[in-house]
Amino acid sequence: KKSSQEGALQRYTAEPLGETAAEVRSLESGTKYAFEVHARTAEGWRLYTDTLEEATMALSDFPLPILAPEVRDFIDCTTVRLSLPTLRYCDRSTHLALEYRRGGATSWELMRAHILGGDLEVGGLSPYAVHYFRLVGFEHSVEAEATAGTSTPAIMTDMLHSPLLLPPTARATSSASYTLRWQGDSPCRPEAKWRVVYRRMDHS
Repeated sequence: KKSSQEGALQRYTAEPLGETAAEVRSLESGTKYAFEVHARTAEGWRLYTDTLEEATMALSDFPLPILAPEVRDFIDCTTVRLSLPTLRYCDRSTHLALEYRRGGATSWELMRAHILGGDLEVGGLSPYAVHYFRLVGFEHSVEAEATAGTSTPAIMTDMLHSPLLLPPTARATSSASYTLRWQGDSPCRPEAKWRVVYRRMDHS
């Protein structure tokens, strides 16, 4: 049951529910509601539960913290699948969009407008660059009033298959030389080039 004002509670649904969860829709924004549950057992209907009081979000509550997208999967050398939080607000003028920034760039660019959440595949990414994604919230339709959410860490399209950070191995070839070997890069970057650097360590 639900109530938007003090007094008698009104029944949300006339049909008994077989599950232990229900989404109550069509509520008014910025309004306090009271909720109670009536249980039915083999012995009949029992007493209502204690009252739960909650208030729906008003426009003045925006912006809420906007979480960063999560990487759900690496599809191929140029495509990733992002998992976006599903956020629903009280007014149709409030919406979310997805922004993108390539590593080395200082500005963000709009990638997808009016995001609803859920999984989203993003393609056309360079395997030679790192990529950042974030959600932004618009309280009204004016894009200049965007509220930026948290950014993802640096993402490479094949970071699960790239051994770039693994140390090289060494084999002594004389008293003053070593042959170094490393695993190379992902097949997504066949044009990768390498530099070897070294420094002399102090004697212990």
